[in-house]
Amino acid sequence: YEIPTITFETLKSMILYGASPEILADRGGDFVKIDGNVIPRQRSVEELYPFEIGGGLRLDSNFHAFSYIGRGEQAQTTIVVYNTSDKDATLNLKPSKQSGLLRIDAPKVIKAQSLNKITLTYDIAPDSKRYGMLDDVYTAVVNGTESKTLISTHAIAIDKFDTAIDDTSAPSCELSKNFIKFGDVKHGESATNSEVELINDSEGELIVRAVEWKSKALKCSLKAGDTIKAGEKRKVTFSLETKGTDYGVWVDRVSIITNSPERPMISIRVTAIVED
Repeated sequence: YEIPTITFETLKSMILYGASPEILADRGGDFVKIDGNVIPRQRSVEELYPFEIGGGLRLDSNFHAFSYIGRGEQAQTTIVVYNTSDKDATLNLKPSKQSGLLRIDAPKVIKAQSLNKITLTYDIAPDSKRYGMLDDVYTAVVNGTESKTLISTHAIAIDKFDTAIDDTSAPSCELSKNFIKFGDVKHGESATNSEVELINDSEGELIVRAVEWKSKALKCSLKAGDTIKAGEKRKVTFSLETKGTDYGVWVDRVSIITNSPERPMISIRVTAIVED
């Protein structure tokens, strides 16, 4: 008989997924099953801890996004620190941006050729009035020298919802459109747009918890504390003042946090072209 052959991809499918291809020859065929284990290649230190912060210290990550965190809830993650050098190294985390809700537990000294960890915890009190984006950024200071590698976290503070309860009277939050285009705007002039509507198509009252964006050139008529009654909608007006903006494409994003369990946060992309 001729010796049948298979491709590497077929062999991989047989081992990883238990696939059983049929092997055919001149006088018929049969199904063949191969059992085995894939032995992974040993990963290097640089692959396991890709972020170098100086003094022989390396991190397995330098950013973590926690997504939503409700009232009375806590979210935690860890960053592994590896000292690859033969000397102990001191570590200090210097804040450059703080939400006030992040707690950091980090070792002051990392022993030579050893592992340690940084624990990052967001803890939102049940009676907290804070809603919206939580951003924290820290600079690692190793042996007294600031690293160029930053450690940062992101979370979104919302109401606490009981997901086990299907509340048909819970408020809903929808946008008539999720983008605003101011188009061409002369530098130094202003533009206004009221095309977007915030819709509450439910039996419960919708409460706006926070409205956030980055650029000082943008203004929005919607604000924290605004309410929309069941079955109603409201026009949202955006104003752009280009006096302090750069020329060219201008982009921002407005985030709206509400008490809607289904969609606690929605966002609108806002664009313009600032010309001379």
